[in-house]
Amino acid sequence: MLALKSLSRQHRLAFALAAGMRHAPSLPQRACFSTSRRRSEGEAPSRRVPRATLYTGTDCQLCDVAKAVLDDVAREAPLELTLYNIRDDTLPDVHRWRRAYQYDIPVLHIEGSEVARHRLDRAALLQQLRAAQQALDEAPKQ
Repeated sequence: MLALKSLSRQHRLAFALAAGMRHAPSLPQRACFSTSRRRSEGEAPSRRVPRATLYTGTDCQLCDVAKAVLDDVAREAPLELTLYNIRDDTLPDVHRWRRAYQYDIPVLHIEGSEVARHRLDRAALLQQLRAAQQALDEAPKQ
């Protein structure tokens, strides 16, 4: 059998789903990550990047696929992503989000507005992130 560890996360997931595994190999759970680069001292502040929140759940294969799509899209369009597990009782407002999305995860919000449920379309997501970035760039500086 092919060693799954030698493959990228996206390929491990695709391989597992194609092989008919009940549960795909687990992808690392990140609380938050950003693809914007840090600025060095003396450098002008960089532009703000769109904030995205992915509402996920435990042992959710569609969520794993959505995370892989977001990882791929983040290479082309910078974003700040927060993962919110609606089944984690320690998180704030978890009951609100669980009630809203318990049968619909994954759900993606960009800048506070819902843009996708269940599956993420890469092309549509790129277009939405670019539109959000343009809106942020045109917004007056605070």
